[in-house]
Amino acid sequence: MLAPMSTVAARNYIALSLIPLIIVASACIAIYMDYRGSLVKPNIIFEEEVSLAIDKACCRKTTINLGLLNMPSDGCIKAEVSSVRAIGELGLTMSGVLILEPVDKESSTIQIEMPCMVSIGTECFRIAKVIYGYDVPLMIKEGEYNLTLTLYWSTIESGELSFTIRIIRSEECS
Repeated sequence: MLAPMSTVAARNYIALSLIPLIIVASACIAIYMDYRGSLVKPNIIFEEEVSLAIDKACCRKTTINLGLLNMPSDGCIKAEVSSVRAIGELGLTMSGVLILEPVDKESSTIQIEMPCMVSIGTECFRIAKVIYGYDVPLMIKEGEYNLTLTLYWSTIESGELSFTIRIIRSEECS
């Protein structure tokens, strides 16, 4: 029969048995941090904050002139919404259309649909299709483009909404 261990020996045994677990956990954290740190930062070529007062009795559509996008060479872009902030008991689903109208009028106008771009306190359903310029990058020609954002929403409650819309230049098109 084995003799019972003293409490000090038992504690040391438990501590020593945890060392491999600590080493594995530390390695996983280091690998995760290296992976997160090595991500490529987005090449933001346009960014604008949009603020709206949402009233459930009014204004279910609005058009906003965002300004000018300068595309120095042909390339791929992708539009996205970030930094969504709501004030009040706001519950809404918002979609939009980003319109890129060439200043030189020689190229065609580009429309990028942005379904379910903001959803707060409610579900948003969209057609399962890939949207170029929103889900995956879209190739556009060099030049200057007037940017207009048309927003459509349905709301449950009133409040204030702000978000940032940005256009990211991508190295690869799909």
